[in-house]
Amino acid sequence: DDDDDEDEDEDDDVEDNNNNNNNNNNNNNNNNAYLIIAMPSIGRKPGVDYLAPTLDHIVDQLPVDDRDPMFGRIHVVVMNLDPKPEQHTAFHAARERFKDVPTMEFVQGEKNTDDPPGAPKREQANVGGPRVRQQTRDVATLLRYVAGKSEYLLFMEDDFELCPLGMMQLHHLLTSARRYFPDWLAIRVSYGLNGLLFKNSGEARDVRTFADYAIEHQARRPPDHLFTEWMCGERPQSKQYKNGRPHMAYRYNLLSHLGVVSTLRDASGAGHSRCFEPLVFPILFKAEDFDVKKCGHTDITPCPPKKTKVQQSAANNVPFLRLPMRGKYGKNIHNNLYQQQLQQ
Repeated sequence: DDDDDEDEDEDDDVEDNNNNNNNNNNNNNNNNAYLIIAMPSIGRKPGVDYLAPTLDHIVDQLPVDDRDPMFGRIHVVVMNLDPKPEQHTAFHAARERFKDVPTMEFVQGEKNTDDPPGAPKREQANVGGPRVRQQTRDVATLLRYVAGKSEYLLFMEDDFELCPLGMMQLHHLLTSARRYFPDWLAIRVSYGLNGLLFKNSGEARDVRTFADYAIEHQARRPPDHLFTEWMCGERPQSKQYKNGRPHMAYRYNLLSHLGVVSTLRDASGAGHSRCFEPLVFPILFKAEDFDVKKCGHTDITPCPPKKTKVQQSAANNVPFLRLPMRGKYGKNIHNNLYQQQLQQ
């Protein structure tokens, strides 16, 4: 019997070591991550699955050649924050489908239901009603989970497609931001609670600070409004933290809405900005939109220094860098590319 007990103890030790090794491997993968794409996920009506196509649009653009410097360095974290997590069938199906992909992580989030005292009891436009406050707490839960696990973090929702060439443009954007505005605070690449870029290395102070800010002010405004307010330094508290650091906007929308069934509204919605439409007012608030007048020669706001003649000549020979605006909604060459992709 004593021998059997010793064998069981040895088995427990082996299992603990395996768990520790798995945790170490996950930490090593996270430490190597250049970009984490993080999305909270909530189940929709039976038969509605936006998560699968959202993930497909990302996976289709991930590097597959191990000689690519970004190979294995772009990670996806999906957090199940459904009030009834076992009923979120789309999440469980996706987790099973990608279970052997080490850069895809599916995690069950801990639901934070700690509602602030005196908060509004009914939903109101542009105010943190009960469901909106829960969404804000969900956002903070996910941000805190992924904080410090990559060099950069892209927050997005689970019913948006990454536009064609979107991954390439994200890398181009982050390279430009690091070169011209190394102290940047946050970057917009889409609208609403979507396409929010943060620095995320080390202590991930910006990510954690915004999560705390969102929780503190959840009863006052929706989370996407709070992000703009925090990033732009519109209140004394956020202005003090911002401390003059630039916030940025990419010229073109890189995430396009797939769904018509909202997690917050019973009715279906439409009329969202599509791929590569310019991120200008009223798609974004004026304080955060792309400044066409000042930065028409480039693709980020604030504007980097104007190109030299040699640089501009080289850029003119690369279609990806020739980004004119045309028409009422600023349609550009990317729209033609997008339509070609749809027809294939």
